[in-house]
Amino acid sequence: MNILKENIDLNFVKRWEALKIPPVVSSILYRRGIRDDLQMFDFFHLTPGMLPSPYLFPDLSCAYKRISEAIGNKEKILLFGDRDVDGITSIHILYRFLFEHGANITWQLPIGSEPYGLTMEKAESFIGNYDLLITADCGITNYNEINRLKECGIDTIIIDHHQPLENIPGALCIINPKYKYGLAENDMAACAVSLYFVLGYLYYMSGKTGTVDRVIYDGREWIFCDLIEIEKAPENEKVGHLITLSKLPGWRKDLPEEFKHLYVREVYLNQITGDIPEWNQTLERFLPYAALGTISDIMPLNQHTNRLIVSLGIKRMKTAVDSALHLLFSHQNIDIQLLNSTDLSWRVTPILNSAGRMGDARIAEYFIDEDYGLFMNENFEKIISMNEQRRIQGDAGVQMFADMLDENAAKYGGYLNFFYSQCIGRGVLGITAARLSDLSGRPVIVGVVDDKYLSGSIRANTNVHLVDFLSKAGDLLEEFGGHKNAAGFRMKIENLNAFTDFLVNNASYFALSNADDSDEIAVDAQIPGNYLDLTQLYRQIAMLEPFGERNPVPLLFTSGLKILSYTAVGKSKEHLKLIFAGKDNQPVSAVYWGHAGWFAENCHADKSFSVLYRLEINCFRSAVTVQMNIENMEEEV
Repeated sequence: MNILKENIDLNFVKRWEALKIPPVVSSILYRRGIRDDLQMFDFFHLTPGMLPSPYLFPDLSCAYKRISEAIGNKEKILLFGDRDVDGITSIHILYRFLFEHGANITWQLPIGSEPYGLTMEKAESFIGNYDLLITADCGITNYNEINRLKECGIDTIIIDHHQPLENIPGALCIINPKYKYGLAENDMAACAVSLYFVLGYLYYMSGKTGTVDRVIYDGREWIFCDLIEIEKAPENEKVGHLITLSKLPGWRKDLPEEFKHLYVREVYLNQITGDIPEWNQTLERFLPYAALGTISDIMPLNQHTNRLIVSLGIKRMKTAVDSALHLLFSHQNIDIQLLNSTDLSWRVTPILNSAGRMGDARIAEYFIDEDYGLFMNENFEKIISMNEQRRIQGDAGVQMFADMLDENAAKYGGYLNFFYSQCIGRGVLGITAARLSDLSGRPVIVGVVDDKYLSGSIRANTNVHLVDFLSKAGDLLEEFGGHKNAAGFRMKIENLNAFTDFLVNNASYFALSNADDSDEIAVDAQIPGNYLDLTQLYRQIAMLEPFGERNPVPLLFTSGLKILSYTAVGKSKEHLKLIFAGKDNQPVSAVYWGHAGWFAENCHADKSFSVLYRLEINCFRSAVTVQMNIENMEEEV
């Protein structure tokens, strides 16, 4: 194996070792681009007092004023969302909160063959029936539909996180981190935006908006307005709280001085929000759902805001598990005390997603909503059945096109694949495209056609933003939108040939983003065999949780490993179970999936081996152990 291990700044590692961060952890983060003290602080300091202010979205007060008017006038409010986990958790957070605060509110999700987002037909059905529309996880690309509602006197509040297009809808308020605010961290899920939205509403109802608060500590003054630190109070200052601190909880003199303002804000936020009725209860109640949606929508977990929500959400799941989520965890044989982001990503959110993919996301919403508690088991059985249908349809979709990947890509210069059929399930377009993309290493578009439209999904691991790519064909598409590596669209069937020509002429757009052909493997850390203690190493690596997008489980490398024992396991004896000699010759467990035959034919057990692996927990017959999950293994000469 040709291992690439980027050099690190030893002074950085030593400085953080003095602050109780193990060298292997700071080394991994340094190689992942976290190289200054404030970045490190943000990465590890995940407490409720570090939540960003909801008022980073300047349009919030406008939205709150309109909602308050609607509640006071008993206007009819419609909450319209998306069918995936991010959509249903956004709906859950917003609906439960607003309903319980007096709103005359109902919700809708796309069902059956209805496309993502608003359609003009759907918008027309709102006219005369609702006074205010709130979109959740959609809306930013619905220019025509929302403008039509505006013409008919229906205001719209957009709560979304998708990429805005050139034409911005004429909504009353737009709450979207990718909109015009210039946020440093704008890759957050709609459910996270929804969580901030309801917390901000509590702050608004407390009458604190616009007030200027001051915190005095150690001879210095910090100024805050709407939970945001500001340099100078405005001339027409609306005086708020004066907080004088004799000590600063958590602060240590060995910490860098530049951290002090963060601890000051943490104390300030805890004190101000602690005086707001319902703040802490609302936060604890909805954090698990914000975490689920954030993980399901594959938001980057190297960003502080997302790490904070997922970390706190998982802690809340462990200490006060909602009965619906508990049922899911139990069905998946997940030990609640060992619950982590990987469990949620691979074993929980796909099940919740299956309801929407199979045509009725309402079942998932009913399942997690308290009002339908009496039917929880019934809805759970429906979701499990839908998940099995999704799995079968997904497998069928992959099998339909897998053998044609290379031949099909030749039409597009070898840069992408485009498949469509009348037979593929609409609900599995995305997962089919993703699995085919994994197989081919190329962007893959999969579509389903009927008499009028082709609905498609595109998935890719690429540096090209897929929404930007689709925008080049915007004149051919009825609608499109999505994220950097996952997008969807709908077009009239009469434009299919023109769209195919577009792909032929523009597929090379992905050329510069293709995977590096180098045979070098970049690793997060190299662990000497004589230091290999999996239990201790796992405890240290776990400090990097929650793992996920842009913060994967570390890829580790160890050379010179000796085998103490090995055996073939599995129904067909296709997997390899090994015991290596680690620190002080202590046994180190490892598994190499699908490679028992390779080992039997090519390797000599008395040789030394180089091993590329990630650490994982193995639960077997109530025993919990740490093991290597091997990704590559070579016999050393």
